[in-house]
Amino acid sequence: MKKNIFVFVLLNSCLLALSSQSLVQKSTSSDVPIVQEELLQDEAAESLFTSQDWFALHNLSGGEYWAVFLRLLSDESSRNELQPYALAECLWFECFAKKNEPTEPNEDFTAISDLVFDFLEKIDTGEVPPHEKSDTVYSIFKCLASLKPCPEDFSSPPSLQIFAMESLFSPPSKEIRSVNMYRGLVALERLALTDRGDLPQDSSVAFGIEHIVSNPPLLYVLLKDDSLDDTVQQNVKDSLETLPKNSIPKFYLCQNLLDACKKTSVRYGFVLTDILPSFSCSVVKSVMEDDFVLWCLPEQEVNRFYGDISCVQEFVPIYFNRLVEALNE
Repeated sequence: MKKNIFVFVLLNSCLLALSSQSLVQKSTSSDVPIVQEELLQDEAAESLFTSQDWFALHNLSGGEYWAVFLRLLSDESSRNELQPYALAECLWFECFAKKNEPTEPNEDFTAISDLVFDFLEKIDTGEVPPHEKSDTVYSIFKCLASLKPCPEDFSSPPSLQIFAMESLFSPPSKEIRSVNMYRGLVALERLALTDRGDLPQDSSVAFGIEHIVSNPPLLYVLLKDDSLDDTVQQNVKDSLETLPKNSIPKFYLCQNLLDACKKTSVRYGFVLTDILPSFSCSVVKSVMEDDFVLWCLPEQEVNRFYGDISCVQEFVPIYFNRLVEALNE
C-alpha cells in the first residue's frame, strides 16, 4: 500500500510537469476535398494529389467521376506513395463501377478500363512494387465482397497472386515474454524504493515520462497492473498524449488502434481477423490470448502490424459506406 502511494506521488510530480505542453492535435477526414478544377485542367502541373483526393471520388458521379478518376490514376503518385488509394478505387471499379458502364460512348470510361487493367497487372507481376499497405487494401475488398447482404452487381475482386502468399507470424515464446515481464516488474519496483532512500540522485530524469516510454514492459505494467491506483494509470495516459506522436511507443499506439478496429468491426459487421492479411491476422489471434505479446515484438513487426490496422481503420468506413449506399440505390 505504501509503495503504491509513493508510485502515485512520484508519477504525479514527474508527469504533471508535462501538463503545460499542448495536446497532440488529431486530424479528421470528415471534410473530404474535391480535386481542384484548375489542377485537372493543367496536365503539366506537378502532382499535388493526396489520399483525400482519392476518397473525394465518393462524392462524384457520372462523367465527372470518370474524368477525375482518370486524372488521378494517370498521375505517377498512384504507383508510388498513393498506391493503396489508387488500388482501392481500381478494385471498386472492377467489383462494382465497371458494371455501370455509361450508356453513351465515353472516352474516359474506355481509357480508365484500360488503365485499371494495366495498373493491376503491373502490381500483380511486380513490375510496380506493391506498397506495404496494398495487401491490406486487397484483403479488405475480399472481405467486402463476402459480406451479406451484398449488391447483386458487386463481385469479388480480380485474382492477384502477389497477395495470395501467406506470411505467418510467430509469437514470442513464453520465455521471452516472462523475461520482459520480469524486467517491467523490476523497473516498477525501483519506483517504490523510497522507504530506503536509495532512489538515483537525478530521479526527475530517471523516472520521468521519457524513461517510462523507453521501457515498454514498465509502461505495460503501469497501464495494466490492477494493484496500482487508477489515478496513476490515467496520469501516465495523459502524459503520453502530450508527447509528439513519433515519441509515443508504437506498442501503445498499436494497442489503442487495435481497440478502435474492434469497435469498427462491430459497427460495420465484419470479423477483424477476416479482413486482415495473414501476418496481422496471426498477430491479432496471439494478442487475443495474451495482450503482452504486442509489447514483446521487434520494431519491424510492430510497424508492419500498425500499418495494417491503420489501413483498416482508414479504408473501411469509406468503402463500406459506399457499399451500403449501393444497396440502397
